[in-house]
Amino acid sequence: MTPTLPGTRGARLWLAVAVLAALVLGALCAPWPVRLDGWTTGDAALAAEVRKLAAGQSRIGLAVAVLEDGELRQAGLGDTGTDAAVRPDTRFEIGSVTKMLTASLFADLVADGVVEPDDTVREVLPDRNWPKGGVGDATLAELASHRSGLPKVPLSAGTYFDGIGLNFLGLNPYADTTPADVLGTAATADRPTVGKYAYSNLGFALLGHVLAEKTGVRYPDLLRQRVLGQVGMDATAVPDGMSDVRGDVATGHDDTGRRMQPWLSSGDAPAGAGVWSDVGDLATFADQVMRGKAPGASAAEPRYRADGSQRIGYAWVTSSKKGGGKIVWHNGAAGGCMSFVGFDRETGRVVVVLSNTYVPVDDLGVRLLTGAGETGSSPNLLGTAVGLLLPPAAWLALLGAGLGGLRRKKRKAPNRARILAAGGEAVLMFAIALAVGSATVLNLAGWLAGAALCGTGAYLAVTRWRELPWTEPKRPALQWTGAVVSLTAGAAVATAMALTT
Repeated sequence: MTPTLPGTRGARLWLAVAVLAALVLGALCAPWPVRLDGWTTGDAALAAEVRKLAAGQSRIGLAVAVLEDGELRQAGLGDTGTDAAVRPDTRFEIGSVTKMLTASLFADLVADGVVEPDDTVREVLPDRNWPKGGVGDATLAELASHRSGLPKVPLSAGTYFDGIGLNFLGLNPYADTTPADVLGTAATADRPTVGKYAYSNLGFALLGHVLAEKTGVRYPDLLRQRVLGQVGMDATAVPDGMSDVRGDVATGHDDTGRRMQPWLSSGDAPAGAGVWSDVGDLATFADQVMRGKAPGASAAEPRYRADGSQRIGYAWVTSSKKGGGKIVWHNGAAGGCMSFVGFDRETGRVVVVLSNTYVPVDDLGVRLLTGAGETGSSPNLLGTAVGLLLPPAAWLALLGAGLGGLRRKKRKAPNRARILAAGGEAVLMFAIALAVGSATVLNLAGWLAGAALCGTGAYLAVTRWRELPWTEPKRPALQWTGAVVSLTAGAAVATAMALTT
């Protein structure tokens, strides 16, 4: 018997109920964009300007500082994630903005003659085993300018699973990584792009620990002695644990408001994992770098070609402005927080933006710095495609199971095991859409459409359930295995994501 659309009034009513129920459930779980609430602290005029620029963006909280002509203006907007207003002195995880600090540490040690830019890793740490042709032959300047050839992150099965944990559960991908792990991993890593710009977190983590081992001082203590303490950055911390981060701390979230773990990591700290600061500290630091007053301020001088027309010094990126002139900047992302620090030597303006939502703030920072968004950031096409297409694909899985196949000529008699497996697959597809997709109106439409369509698939499966066999006659054990695996995986992922929300 080939299933058809419901033909009676009662059947159509139950179909409508199934679609409505699926739509309501989908709406409750949907990736709704978050919005800034009405809380504002600090400079009211600056806060109003930022709120206007951030209108329509997915944000929970923001802190902003503008330093110009010796006047520091600061503002906080929105929620820290703990039902408290963001203040100018709220600490955020700053991510790769830390690379600027590590770069200044390196440049300061160069200025004091402790190391030289052209020193190789092997020369700085001769007592370690550095395989020939590996990172031991990279210079410190290459590490500091992303030209060492090292990959962005270590390429391994562990890195792959760390990425899954981050995207699905908001977990810390750098947990338990130690300085020894970084040194050991870098020593054996391939370097396919030596001498060419290729952004590398691994390279900067290695640089920080090479400098620490050379001086005999732990990276957090060395950074405090050489840079943070000299600039007066008392709010900036490289903690061993969250209890070491003093004051008001913002909690990081993804763009749907799901909380993310902080990226505490002693190994990856020099590259930007597990470092906290506030907008005032970072504005003071950037201003002193711009004026050549900070230790290692020469790190910001452009030295090498980076992406496109951009140039890079030690970490700091120099980009052209519309109408002429340059800006010097860096951004960061870690633990559900985003950051931007930049300055314009011509105008003498410094801008810092910190956010506790995993959505880039580069454009906002550049607009405050120059009056126009100029970073050239592109939309997340993969996230948009996944979020838009996977939920409707979940409906196709359910529909195909209920019909015995989507292609009429190749349909087999449907069975219960296949329907159960399709249910697990549908849950996984929605979970992937939530983890990888973006919180946009387009993705929300795809999600709700997929949920409503799944209601029709569920209706078809339920109405045919009694007349269906449990499995096909051939290889029933294999069919049951597929059903159990799909259901278990779908339930496990959905439960884990719900518990980490």
